[in-house]
Amino acid sequence: MSKRKLTVPLWIYLIAFLAYITLLFFTVVKTESVEIAHIKAQAFETLKIRIAHMGSRIDNIFAIAQIIAADERIAALMKHQDYRTTQMGVNHLLIRIKVTTGLVVYIMRTDGSLLASGDWDNPVPYADILGALPNYLGTVRKGEYFQAVLPKIRSENRFSYSLSLPIRLDGTIEGIAAFKTNMEDLTFAEELARQILLCTDDNGTVILSNKQAYLGKSLHQLINIPPDAEPGHYQDIKIDRISYIPVSSEMDSTGWKMHIFLPKTDILSQVITNMILMTLVFAIVVLAAFFGLERWRHMKTIHDAAIRDPLTGLFTRLYMKEVVPQMFASHDRGNIANIGLILFDLDRFKRINDRFGHSAGDEVLKAVASVLLLESRKTDISIRYGGEELLLLIPSEEKQVIIKIAERICKKVSEIMIDYKNTKIKITISGGAVLRMPNESFEFLADRADKLLYQAKNDGRNQICFKE
Repeated sequence: MSKRKLTVPLWIYLIAFLAYITLLFFTVVKTESVEIAHIKAQAFETLKIRIAHMGSRIDNIFAIAQIIAADERIAALMKHQDYRTTQMGVNHLLIRIKVTTGLVVYIMRTDGSLLASGDWDNPVPYADILGALPNYLGTVRKGEYFQAVLPKIRSENRFSYSLSLPIRLDGTIEGIAAFKTNMEDLTFAEELARQILLCTDDNGTVILSNKQAYLGKSLHQLINIPPDAEPGHYQDIKIDRISYIPVSSEMDSTGWKMHIFLPKTDILSQVITNMILMTLVFAIVVLAAFFGLERWRHMKTIHDAAIRDPLTGLFTRLYMKEVVPQMFASHDRGNIANIGLILFDLDRFKRINDRFGHSAGDEVLKAVASVLLLESRKTDISIRYGGEELLLLIPSEEKQVIIKIAERICKKVSEIMIDYKNTKIKITISGGAVLRMPNESFEFLADRADKLLYQAKNDGRNQICFKE
């Protein structure tokens, strides 16, 4: 058995390639946008958790600060009542707070001088540092709270967060309660290793990060953008030559900003995965389409072979059985005005076969069939009805058209002279033409045409007998 080659026109390959490139482009764009939206949504959830954690911690500091500021021992210390004993009692209170909460509390006068501390023996002069901050004393003296991020000091390789509140006695501000906690109490662990988490203060300095190397650096210098620009306005920011997508959010309680930088390599890996999946799906679809096309073409070839007579090129009786019911139903509904049926038969065809052979008979049949195809219209149906019998179905608005076509075919055939092996063969045909009556079956219609055909034969051949 010979193998059939899969023949596909070049233009189909070109369309398939262009379709693949288009799908690939939209896959990349869609995947990137979806992944960015998805990762940003996850990042915002992470930011909310971090901000909520830091906000809760800072709220706790506020609550403890208000309790301490209202403590009677603090008031007594402010009034210099039994100063030494009171100071020791307050120091012990502040030390217990440091042990239980991690907060270091400083009690100062409004001029910044230190009265008591939970870190009394620590040589690091945080009270002096606070007092030296711009607007620090003035802000607290006005009754407002003051918060600041304190820089790394001496051996302490870490930042500190400070919150200061005024101490009021009988409605008058008499002192300051300053609270300090290490930033490690507010920071996040070395998690989400592929992402960069940063918290910046009002000046844009990194005060919290899951990457310790970035602490204390300026955010704008770190990501190389102008000082007045917002990282969230960029879709691609490079840190240490790696591309990131920034997501930023502000902490309402402090004015600090939280930033998460998402590596674009995560998105790239998803884009590549989707491209591979899309390519596989596209390949399956294309192969299915190609094999489906080939199967359709094969089935069409089989169907054409079944409905077309291989010798004459006319339709077969199988095709006639497919179209006649539809044509007759349309005629019965009034969609077709008239249907004519012409049954032709080659005159003395048996004599030609007997004298010249069946090959000559085949040439005669082909010649007559070509006349039918040329002289009939596109709407007419030419059929090889039997051995030398040919049938023509003619839908027409006018009755006269049917007899005109029949007579024209009869005349054209009579003009044919076939040269077969140096012998001239003359051909004629006879025909019976009828018009279909409403609801008349094909069998009755063909039988009427057959009777007229025999009448034409008996009347001398090479003519058409017609009856409505």
